[in-house]
Amino acid sequence: MEIVEIKEKSQYLEQWKIKKAHVLQHWAWGEVKRPTWNPTRVAFLDEKGEIIDVWQVLVKNQTPFAIRIAYLPKLRIDDINNEKLELFADFAKERLRVAFVLIEHNHTDPKIKNIPQTDYRIQPECSNVVDLKSEEDNWNNLKPKYRRNINKAIRSGVVVRFFDSGDDPFRDFFYVMQEIHANTRLVMHDKTYFEKLWTELSENGLARIAVAYLDNAVVGAYLLLNDENTTYELYGGVTSTGRESEAGYLLKWESMKMTLNKGLGFYDHWGVAPKDSLGEYQKGHELERISKFKSGFGGKDVCYPKTNVLVFDDLKYRIFQAGMLVQKINISLRKIIKSS
Repeated sequence: MEIVEIKEKSQYLEQWKIKKAHVLQHWAWGEVKRPTWNPTRVAFLDEKGEIIDVWQVLVKNQTPFAIRIAYLPKLRIDDINNEKLELFADFAKERLRVAFVLIEHNHTDPKIKNIPQTDYRIQPECSNVVDLKSEEDNWNNLKPKYRRNINKAIRSGVVVRFFDSGDDPFRDFFYVMQEIHANTRLVMHDKTYFEKLWTELSENGLARIAVAYLDNAVVGAYLLLNDENTTYELYGGVTSTGRESEAGYLLKWESMKMTLNKGLGFYDHWGVAPKDSLGEYQKGHELERISKFKSGFGGKDVCYPKTNVLVFDDLKYRIFQAGMLVQKINISLRKIIKSS
């Protein structure tokens, strides 16, 4: 087996589709993350020189110490074996010249053998994922209260529409995000990031915006991503008026129905709190309240393994760990100040 850098988008995406890889491994996601992260795409070749797998790795210089790091998001368990990891480790060290590589997973295998782990992660530790079978089954799997609230929203006149492109739906989505930001402890991206995300992903058929209206006024919106298997509810929520009209329940339900109608098998709520020993969402976790809401739509909680880390420079890795601890404290302080 051999590893090479791949620069042809169509060649990369052909293998991405065959592997049914995660949307964060899509070429367009790498473009979204520029210029903070620089994407590099690699291909693994068999003895005949044919591509058998592709990975997208993101590289950046981590401030304030300019430590060069790499990040592999959402690898499947089928993507990983010792031979690939050894080839990739050499490539990352010699070609990418990084101090270490963070590897986050899209599977529930508890541990990849012989690779150190860290508690640091970029994507959520746990999520709630709905296995979409049929509209009837999905409806029956909702909590009874949720079915009542969906019907209440419909009686109130809430309507949900979906958009594959356009400035108007983005404006509506960002309006909702601004209201959520103003009324919660959410620390969110700026408008430029969301615009770039919407443009890049929608142009590649990987994004939709769902907007909930009441009397032609926007009361909720989601920015949804998808790959070959799953819809991911990445960002969004409802306004105060949306909460009063139960628009959030209808918005989620219609998004699940849309996913099923598109032929996809799963709806990922993208982020819930981990559970404690009693099976309850961890008290005080920033996702505790929203996790309880998400759990009523018939899905199952999924928690991913700790991040694996390939370390090439131990000193720089320890400096990075210290810096991330300081960053975590700063973010917590910002949230406390914002809510006070």
